[in-house]
Amino acid sequence: VVNELKRMGVRIMTDANNHTLDAGLEGMFETHRLLDEAGIVHAGSGKNLADARQARIAVTPKGTVAAIGMYSIDPSSNNRSRFTDATENMPGLNPLHVTPYNVVTADNMQALKKIRDAIYARRPEVRVPVAPVAADEPAGRLRLFQTAFTAGPHPGDLTYEMDPADLKGILTSVRVGKQLADFVVVAIHCHQNSFAFQAYSQDHSTPNFLVELAHQVIDNGADVFVGHGVHNLRGVEIYKGKPIFYGVSSFFYHRGAAPEITSLSAGPGAGVNELEDNLETLLTTSRFEDGKLVEVRLYPADLGQDRTRPISRSGTPSTPSPEMARRVLERLQALSKQFGTT
Repeated sequence: VVNELKRMGVRIMTDANNHTLDAGLEGMFETHRLLDEAGIVHAGSGKNLADARQARIAVTPKGTVAAIGMYSIDPSSNNRSRFTDATENMPGLNPLHVTPYNVVTADNMQALKKIRDAIYARRPEVRVPVAPVAADEPAGRLRLFQTAFTAGPHPGDLTYEMDPADLKGILTSVRVGKQLADFVVVAIHCHQNSFAFQAYSQDHSTPNFLVELAHQVIDNGADVFVGHGVHNLRGVEIYKGKPIFYGVSSFFYHRGAAPEITSLSAGPGAGVNELEDNLETLLTTSRFEDGKLVEVRLYPADLGQDRTRPISRSGTPSTPSPEMARRVLERLQALSKQFGTT
């Protein structure tokens, strides 16, 4: 579909996500070759970590634009992702490793520590025991059964901690990109849940680390931050005069249909995702004058939410009905209130 992307006017993009290496390293490099031939600048994956993390620059009539792309990885991420993050000497994508902490009450934390201490009392029974409890263990944190816990007011929430080395490398790329380009876009493909009791990220909540990351990249020179990965919309924030789109869903979302499907209508589950709000997406335009943001416009788009389209058009964006557009924009208003956005 590279020619279609080119005809649509795409000039710069990121290619770091949990499917980057679905076809192996050969597939990743073939994607790079096709994008290069089409003249589409791409960021987020490369021949090693430095290459994948580098800000990639496109030249436009109004100036130079740099993009930095990444994928956030935690232990529960798709198994393939464990083999896709680039290293100093190995190709892959630009990773941001995050550690999830399960939020429990203070009383729960004390009970968990008693369980842990009772289990660790048996360490002398084996020749190679696990490491002892650290002397400087934080009072409100605990690791037990390969799971991290933290005390907090909302048990069942998930909170995340970013890998300091990854964050430092990403912020360095942002600063270098800003030195080389007029405008810097930072984008992340993020699947992290906000709740421990949810099987897959299908909510509109924004994980804590995404807010921290967006603020830090803007503090270091980025002009806009874009989140995607979950097939849902998330809120919008204006931070220090720069726009943050925490979740724009999927611009198009094509799913392979089984050969035995003969119906010409998509129907529930046939070539589309099951949940209705997976089939709405958001296009944004941000207008800057003299380097200052003066206007952001939000355009809802419909990926076939009423399930009446033929399979060939399911997941392709089109103008929504007035009712759907109003519903999406009202939800965005509600989701953005926590960020002080009006």
